[in-house]
Amino acid sequence: MEIDDTNPQHGVVLLSFYECLTDPRHLDTMMDMLTSWLEDIDGEIIAPQIDYHAEQAWRLLGEISNSAGQTNDEQYAFEQSRFDQKSDVEAALRNKIGTEDFQKLSIWLESETDQKDLLLRVADTKSTELVLLSRDPKDGTYLFNHTGPKFQTLISQFVADSFDLTNAEIRLVQELLSGGTLREISTRMGKSWETTRSQVKALTNKLGVSSQADILRVVHQAASLMPASPALATSATDGVIKKLVRPDGRSIVYEVDGPRSDKTLVYLHGLFQGRHWPEKARRYAKDRGWQVIRISRAGYGASNVNPKEKSALLQDHVDDVIAIMNQEEIDTYSIFGAADGFAIGYTIALQNPDRVRKIIGLEVVPPILSHKDISSFVGKMKTYGLACLYAPKTIRFILGIALRSLQRMEDRYSGVHPLMDVELGKIEDADGIRAHEDNFQDLVEHNSEGMWRDASFSALDWADAPPNTNIRPIAALIHCGDSFVKPSGLLDVFAQRIGAPIYRIDSHLPYVSAPLPLILDTLEPT
Repeated sequence: MEIDDTNPQHGVVLLSFYECLTDPRHLDTMMDMLTSWLEDIDGEIIAPQIDYHAEQAWRLLGEISNSAGQTNDEQYAFEQSRFDQKSDVEAALRNKIGTEDFQKLSIWLESETDQKDLLLRVADTKSTELVLLSRDPKDGTYLFNHTGPKFQTLISQFVADSFDLTNAEIRLVQELLSGGTLREISTRMGKSWETTRSQVKALTNKLGVSSQADILRVVHQAASLMPASPALATSATDGVIKKLVRPDGRSIVYEVDGPRSDKTLVYLHGLFQGRHWPEKARRYAKDRGWQVIRISRAGYGASNVNPKEKSALLQDHVDDVIAIMNQEEIDTYSIFGAADGFAIGYTIALQNPDRVRKIIGLEVVPPILSHKDISSFVGKMKTYGLACLYAPKTIRFILGIALRSLQRMEDRYSGVHPLMDVELGKIEDADGIRAHEDNFQDLVEHNSEGMWRDASFSALDWADAPPNTNIRPIAALIHCGDSFVKPSGLLDVFAQRIGAPIYRIDSHLPYVSAPLPLILDTLEPT
């Protein structure tokens, strides 16, 4: 089918996509138009046109970012302020950083000779950021850079300033932080393996170390003031962050809350989420005697995707979880799957019925196999469902624009959340907002790659039992009054299909904390 840009309908599609490039606030309008077009009986006909334009817009977005040398694309990741007096710097941070860090700040400000940058952690009631302070040797003023997301950019810049790295070496540090084998890093950088190996060798000489692992150690030491993030810190509720290295070289990060117990719960997050829970939810589970293993699936946070695969494979996620449980030497466990995380959990239960005791799903996305199934969705989820079914390439674009919109918001939680379609600031307390922010930073770590790759799950019939078996896992579903799935229709049919009861609650918010008592009651061993 040839592309017809003179067609008025196709022209409006193109215009809406490119408007989102210049201002992500056009996202809602674009998604409303997409929903309208794809709901039409000719949706399957127009879908290739939409996919084509979405792919072109996505490529243009990458070209714009690259031509700007990252400065334009990351203008919302760094905000700079200049102070003439050290007293102004102290006043700006006095009530936001700990006593020990403030002492470091005071010493640095008093120093006459030390011109190296200072990295400080700033934690207020809604978010955790880093502040990078530097002194201009010409006029003695203080340059104040602060950021919430873009961990790799800030840390690599800090290391670059400390060790006088070139732009090419800065890029190499960022790729090393992203993980993967040297050959995978070479592919991502568009260089030969020999060239990348030579660059790594030169970098080790400049940093005064002897190996690639030593480079990461130096970088992580520079990031020692970072908020808790994968492979860098442990959590306040005795959580231990661990890593599983897969045979293909990928790393999967997970966190273990609580001591070994006869009650183990595996948490599998959804498409727009991450492994992080509010402290009160983690404490509640621990008080109930549960050990909780929260997993960042591939493409989220420091968990890597396989760059050779154009889309995620459900079985890869299943194998990752099973490998983690083998590494932890845990034979039997229960599963809590949120949204499409339930698809991963249910597949594990089908393939390992002797290991999975029970599984419960919150805000489950059933398999979307026909146009009729879409009628059960509301809001933005209807657009996502239609795109998964008809225009899968468009998913990458709309999720990428939604993420850019979130990054540009001064306060991501005071208005309607572009991905969740709710005003989180009116519902969540500071504890819940911190969990949302940690999960958001996991999303930007891979520039939404985990989300769009995993969107393909929705169009798979993943609930089928293995051939020639009568396996039916012990499952339950939770439907919320503010759900993106209507209370009757697709979800009810799906529940009957897998033999699962549906429990009804008012809301899935506050995040995890609201449904957790019901979840743990349902999963309690009998």
